[in-house]
Amino acid sequence: MTEQVCTDIAMGRAPDGPVPHVPGEAGVWVFIFGDLTLFSYIFGVFLHYRSDDPVLFGSGSDHLNPNLGVIYTLLLLFSSLLVIRGWAGSGRATVTPPPACSPALSPAEWPS
Repeated sequence: MTEQVCTDIAMGRAPDGPVPHVPGEAGVWVFIFGDLTLFSYIFGVFLHYRSDDPVLFGSGSDHLNPNLGVIYTLLLLFSSLLVIRGWAGSGRATVTPPPACSPALSPAEWPS
């Protein structure tokens, strides 16, 4: 059954049933959920301390420079654009079959 599903995917056909595949590697998902948990905790701590002294947090925003915020935002967006362009230009931006299908298909049979 698995070989038929892999062949269907490689040939661009939809398999007959659900494909048992989680995109990406398990370690990446562990990192993503760990990162999500950490930032949720940090955000919760921030909100907790903000609710303790809203006047202090309100006066702190008066010291921020909005022009620097715009510059930093544009810098981050531009760096993300460069990463995507570099990845696309590296030739690695191709579609490969799920890891479960790799033994059943030779690289010549993979969709491009």
